[in-house]
Amino acid sequence: MAGDGAIDEYLTELHRRVAAWHRRPDEVVAEAADHLSERVEELTAVGHEPDEAIALAIAGFGSPSEVADAHLRVARRPAIPTTGTRTTGALAIVGGLAWIGLVLLVAVLPDGNTIAWMGMGQVFHLAVAMSIVAMVGLWQRHGGLGWLSVLSCIPAALAAPFVFFVWPIPAWAMLLGLASVRFGIPVIARRVAPLASSIALAAGLAVSGVAVLVAEIFVTNTDEDFAFLQSNPIIAAMVAGFTIYGLGLIGVGRWMRSEEPVELPTLPAPRLSRPSAS
Repeated sequence: MAGDGAIDEYLTELHRRVAAWHRRPDEVVAEAADHLSERVEELTAVGHEPDEAIALAIAGFGSPSEVADAHLRVARRPAIPTTGTRTTGALAIVGGLAWIGLVLLVAVLPDGNTIAWMGMGQVFHLAVAMSIVAMVGLWQRHGGLGWLSVLSCIPAALAAPFVFFVWPIPAWAMLLGLASVRFGIPVIARRVAPLASSIALAAGLAVSGVAVLVAEIFVTNTDEDFAFLQSNPIIAAMVAGFTIYGLGLIGVGRWMRSEEPVELPTLPAPRLSRPSAS
């Protein structure tokens, strides 16, 4: 039937509109397909030709934009840009610059300088704080990524107080790596944020964490504490991880900052019930 193509076109357009903000667009489209199928059967049963029944079913159901808007009004957490996500984008950029700033500080600060180390600790705290803010903003922009992703902020927060001490470096490096991977994977899967920045966000701190762990277990062969910090390859891996993560934060921050906020309609959502057969 020619009408079958009309239904396919309708559902394709509905999916395109809903996928921009809904976490599960396939569910919305499947529900619409069921409604349309039932309505076509009802109209066919009362004497309408199949093609005519399909046209009437589509006309009675509403246009793809109307149906998408109706779902948007009642969505619990729509994945749309808001004023809050734009602000978060700016803070994510600050966080990304802070991570890259750490790399530069490691390169230029003199060894054994307590004041310099404390200053670097403050930059680290800024970087972690802005990273947590960015996680929350990305979670909101995606309409939620699951509560496990929210809980991934906890390892990052736990790592921050220990930066002033050298001995827990392997611990906080792994905590940060765990947080970035656990949060970054669903961001990549949703394909809403820029893909390259999402991958950098997931992988950057993981690179640093794995490098420190490997060094602590396999590279350190002396009795000297923190000998792994004197290993140029390990330092290079940590620097690379911080840089990758910082660039990822800057990338998603620019993306969120560039989006225009979407204002949800304040009118009541139209009822999506099927029209009665006639």
